[in-house]
Amino acid sequence: MGRSTTQEPTIPIEVPSEETTGENNNSGSRGTLTSAQRISASSGFNEVSPDPYRREAKHFTEIHVLNKDVRIVLEGVDKFSNLIGYVY
Repeated sequence: MGRSTTQEPTIPIEVPSEETTGENNNSGSRGTLTSAQRISASSGFNEVSPDPYRREAKHFTEIHVLNKDVRIVLEGVDKFSNLIGYVY
């Protein structure tokens, strides 16, 4: 009873040597990727499932604002650098 631990495979990355780059890198050894880096590097992570009503929402917005003067008020930016705002 309990959680069994599994050994996750590590993905080796190439780190250029100081002789080839000519730079002194004091950041330490970076031989393997962390689990967060593996997730972001995987192809499945980059695929985002589309919103279920994205077509309808796009059509609604186009019908109401296309070829019209609109005012856009930006409220800020989220953690993924997407602009958050309102269309008037």
